[in-house]
Amino acid sequence: MPRAAILNNFLSTFGGGEKNTYAVANTLSRLGYEVDVLTFEERVPQRDEVVSFFGPGHDGFRILSLAEPGLAPADRDERLTRFLRPHTLFLNQCAGSSFANPCPLGVYLVMFPFQDAGPWTATYHHFVCNSRFTEFYVQQRWGRDLATDVIYPPVDEPAADPDAPRAKEILAIGRFVWEGHTKNQDLLVRAFDEALDRLPEGWSLTLLGKVHADAATRSRVEELRRACRRLPVRFELNASNEQKRAALGRAAVFWHGTGLGRAEPDEAGRMEHFGIAVLEAMASGAIPMCYHRGGPREIVRHGESGFLYRDEAELGGYTEYVAHSPAAARRLRRCAVERARLYSRERFDAALAAFVSSCVAG
Repeated sequence: MPRAAILNNFLSTFGGGEKNTYAVANTLSRLGYEVDVLTFEERVPQRDEVVSFFGPGHDGFRILSLAEPGLAPADRDERLTRFLRPHTLFLNQCAGSSFANPCPLGVYLVMFPFQDAGPWTATYHHFVCNSRFTEFYVQQRWGRDLATDVIYPPVDEPAADPDAPRAKEILAIGRFVWEGHTKNQDLLVRAFDEALDRLPEGWSLTLLGKVHADAATRSRVEELRRACRRLPVRFELNASNEQKRAALGRAAVFWHGTGLGRAEPDEAGRMEHFGIAVLEAMASGAIPMCYHRGGPREIVRHGESGFLYRDEAELGGYTEYVAHSPAAARRLRRCAVERARLYSRERFDAALAAFVSSCVAG
């Protein structure tokens, strides 16, 4: 049985990139590969944690930590190279990694090209990007002669009934972080505060996401809670996959704040590179409203299956329009559910299988 390995040193974040890592690993295992998901984190997620958080379809592989007592960061490449000797296929999905591929077939699963190009880029045979947005910056920053492909991450939420009753609820999903690839929950709260007086009575905002255990993050979350104490804002922290699905199933509107206020090209890395949560919301029947730059503009058709806003004022305005226009909301919801079908797990599995087959044949 051929062996494949996927590197991701951020498994503990439980974000969209990690969900994609596990989806790729699951598909490869069903294609006949023995799959290892690798990380240098000391603690690796357990199988039940992965399935509880991401749902079924994210198993069939091993999760291994290559961390060793006293192993210096400079020695990690040598440790990884030794481990990969019996592997045929190596997939690097570690954001910012410049590790040189040592395997017969090397694929870089690009979330975004954060680091500079170098000799390491020539060791990979293919660069699979999560969006056209990411592919554009790969070619700009790493070279136009690279073999690039786009395979969109999948959505595995079952298609909802778009005409089912909805609560007067806005939902935002994303881990609570204030550095790097932030979800901007604080800006969304501010936008909600500004829009609340123009919305019909009874509307609320739910912030759902993972919170890391470090004191600084928890302190910022508590600070945000205090800022919301007079607003109809609910926090669902470290929610399970079932809790997330329940929230998606009742929300009328989905707000996505990543990238808000950022400009291309200098701040492209801080925008949403694709947007799995956006697709989950659409499949569940929530009307998506996303910042107008980055990956979500490939997913959402403005005015047809959701809205692409430029600032907080537009975000509030589009929400007000939906809240006061039931017929328009039903039309948008139906289009959102239908468009999400284009990113199904079945399509993802077929695209990845075709890609791997062509690579092996080549």
